Amino acid sequence: MLHIQFEERCILIQGKGRRERMVIFGESCEKRLKSYFAQERPPVQHSSEPLFLNYRKEPLTTRSVQRICASFQKFLEPGRTLTPHTLRHSFATLFLNEGGDLCTVQRLLGHASLMSTERYTNVSLERLTQLCQNQHPFRSLKLGDDPTSHET
Repeated sequence: MLHIQFEERCILIQGKGRRERMVIFGESCEKRLKSYFAQERPPVQHSSEPLFLNYRKEPLTTRSVQRICASFQKFLEPGRTLTPHTLRHSFATLFLNEGGDLCTVQRLLGHASLMSTERYTNVSLERLTQLCQNQHPFRSLKLGDDPTSHET
């Protein structure tokens, strides 16, 4: 069915420039996809069909996705915006804030260059400081301990 592998929870997608890549998804997404196939989506006739269709059973356009995001705007705080770009940016930032690495984000987002990913993500300095403190080899020393002293 299309290019979805439910056992491995991954899907082959086509991004900018018709570049293909495998993207992983979680358990919640798996449940929602299965529900979508069972209750909403017309039966798949060919694996080349797009995953999501509009009410006319045509592929969603970029503008359709923008409209969907805009319709969820009412659930956000005033002044906040929701766009496909902010969803990608939020995903990347949260992934990095939870300890994910930049190369993995690059691969998941489909960036050809790591420089694109570095500009795209925004990890807070506070979070980086916290990660460094938690991972530093001297983190378990008590205040006043001197790691360079060698008592014999």
